[in-house]
Amino acid sequence: MTCLWVTKKDFWDHGLLSQGIPIKQLSPAQRWGLLIYNTADAGVYPANVYANRYYYYWNGTQWVDIGLTTILKNYLANRVYSLNSKSTQEFTYTTINNTSNTNGGIPVTFADTDMVVSIGNIVTKAAEVFTINITGLYEISAYVNYNPNRTTMNAGQRGAFLNLKLQRSLDNGKTWSDVIGNRTAWGIKVTNYLKTVLMVSTPVSLTAGNKIRLVVQNPFPVTDQTVVHGEETGTPLPAITTSAKIPISKSLTFTLLDYDLQ
Repeated sequence: MTCLWVTKKDFWDHGLLSQGIPIKQLSPAQRWGLLIYNTADAGVYPANVYANRYYYYWNGTQWVDIGLTTILKNYLANRVYSLNSKSTQEFTYTTINNTSNTNGGIPVTFADTDMVVSIGNIVTKAAEVFTINITGLYEISAYVNYNPNRTTMNAGQRGAFLNLKLQRSLDNGKTWSDVIGNRTAWGIKVTNYLKTVLMVSTPVSLTAGNKIRLVVQNPFPVTDQTVVHGEETGTPLPAITTSAKIPISKSLTFTLLDYDLQ
C-alpha cells in the first residue's frame, strides 16, 4: 500500500503510515484526507478498495475513488459548446458580392435559443461573436446550407463559390483575421440550388479573451460577373436556409480538447 498524508496545501509523501502505524489505529481526524494507492483488494462494499487500480481518499466515512470526485469529473468531462439554427439568413446582391477582400465576410448569426449543448463554460455568446473563456486547444467545426439563388446565366457564367471561415479578433472585435476555412463550389446550371458548405473539424489554439465569429464570403469580386450570387435586381435573395428534408440551416461547434488546469 502506498500512502500519502494530505495537508491543506500539499502532499506529505509517506506520512504516518510509513512510520508503521496501521490505518485502523489512526483517529478519525488523522484519517481525514488520507490518500492511498492500494496493492490488494480489501474491505466490504461500499467501503472497499481494489488493487492496483485507483487512488482513494478517506472522506470520514469510507474510501472514495478520487476519479469519482466532482471536481475531477468536471476536469475530465467533455467541454463542448454547440449551436444549431433553423432560421433563414438572407443576403442582398450588394452585400454578399462585396466580401472578397482579405479577411472579408458577413457574420453568420445565431440566436441565443440556438444553443443545444453547453458543457464547461468554454464560450460566451454575444450576438454573432463568441468569447473564449478557457485557453487551450479546441476542435471547431461548422456548416451552412446555402443557396446562391443565381437564376440568370450571364455569358461565361462559371457557377458560384462560397467560403465558410472562422475569424478571430485580438482587439475586442475592432479588426478580424481569418483562422481556418473551407470553400464550396456550384456548377454552371445549379447556382439556384441548396448545398451544404462544410468547415471540417480543425484543431485551433485559442486564448481566453479571444473573440471568434463564423463568416461567409464570396471569394470573387462583384466585378467578376461570372461568379456572382443572386440577381442584380429583384429576388430570390442568396440565403442560408433549411429545406423540406434538411431541418438545420447552420451549425457551429466548439470542443475543448486540451487545456491547463487552473
